[in-house]
Amino acid sequence: MDKLTKNITLMFLLLSMQMVCADSIDINKLIVPAFVKAQIVSDSMNMNGMEMGIIQFQTNRSFSDLLKYYQDEIGEVKVGEFENWKVISWIKNQKLNTVQVTYDKLKKITHGFIAVSDLPELVKNKVKVDLGHGFPTLKDSVFINDINATDLNKKSRTIWLSNHSSIKSNLDFYTQQYQHTGWILEQKSMGPHSDNGALMMRKGADELNLSLTQNSITKETYLFAVIVEK
Repeated sequence: MDKLTKNITLMFLLLSMQMVCADSIDINKLIVPAFVKAQIVSDSMNMNGMEMGIIQFQTNRSFSDLLKYYQDEIGEVKVGEFENWKVISWIKNQKLNTVQVTYDKLKKITHGFIAVSDLPELVKNKVKVDLGHGFPTLKDSVFINDINATDLNKKSRTIWLSNHSSIKSNLDFYTQQYQHTGWILEQKSMGPHSDNGALMMRKGADELNLSLTQNSITKETYLFAVIVEK
């Protein structure tokens, strides 16, 4: 991996995609392949401490197909890797374009994010990252992303993390943690093979939805939490 690719990869992943979409950036001009299912997650979003716009995508095509598409469209692009993520990136007209890609072996889909940021703004804005602040965790938990969004006066927080505790241990932990602060349990379930689970809790009009999946090979548990404040 060359120095530029390494720097972009570390910037994009180690700092958890700290990007800014400046006023001059039109998210509708992002280069998105026709073979992916894509959607704008939110018009107003703070992702890991930075204001931005972002497109989320998924496809049954491979990373190689995505890479070939961008090579055909852009020409020379940089490719970096960090843990389970691959990043396609290029700089054009003082804009840093990034495509973050990973593969879900259980669902057998390729998914990730497509974003563009103003490079001078990206360098200028240095935000201390505190992913998952205030969110309870079991030991060895690692936060992947922490997203705050506002749509129609409804605030939501989406947190992705992973750990090596069982589905049951995670379900019991989060049930107890939230019940201690006044949340009411609405639903708690675990799959027949104990490799997935779900938790729904409520406190007044606020909601917590937690989905859990365990990788059968690595035994790593992935948690996707959505907290909605109404």
